[in-house]
Amino acid sequence: MKHLFFWLILLASLFTQKIVAQDIVWTTPVNDLSYLKDAGDVKIEFKYELDSVNGKQEAEFILEQKNYRNMKNEGLGNKWEKEWHSNRSFLFNPSFTQNFNKYLKGKLTVKENIAVVNYKVVITVKAINTGKDNKISTLFYQVPAGGNFLVSIVDGSDKVLASFQMNGLRVSISPRNDDNFFPWINEAFAKAGRIAAQELLSKM
Repeated sequence: MKHLFFWLILLASLFTQKIVAQDIVWTTPVNDLSYLKDAGDVKIEFKYELDSVNGKQEAEFILEQKNYRNMKNEGLGNKWEKEWHSNRSFLFNPSFTQNFNKYLKGKLTVKENIAVVNYKVVITVKAINTGKDNKISTLFYQVPAGGNFLVSIVDGSDKVLASFQMNGLRVSISPRNDDNFFPWINEAFAKAGRIAAQELLSKM
């Protein structure tokens, strides 16, 4: 019985560490993006147009999580709801941008606070998987964190010049017993920044 328990733990560990490939789909004709090399400072913007959070409407997801936490500790759900929104600016977006700039290797640099620009990189977050589902998580398995991201290159008049979508992006996670899935979302954003940079760099 002890041997069986050991192998179950080992298989669960291997499963959670499995690397899952994501799809990259260009939603415009793949153009030569070499013009970005001499673009100077490029602004990066983030938009959250969430079609799904753990397969649910965002409002439904927030309500469930808020109520779940308030039942455990009154006021905790309200605090969590504020963090759900504030972490976009203070945690997720910077993680994406930092890795995005790192993996562009100096060929292009993006910044958030730029007044006048010739080009912008717009990141539209379409879906998020939190890496935690209270209904089905166990000691050995958790839902991988990740999401869908649309990356668009637009000019000064907001005309889309090129765009691609990263679908089903995931990061592997280890089993956890707590409800703090923000670190896993943050890791997914960092990975999205790396992959987006590598995809753009391959066209530059």
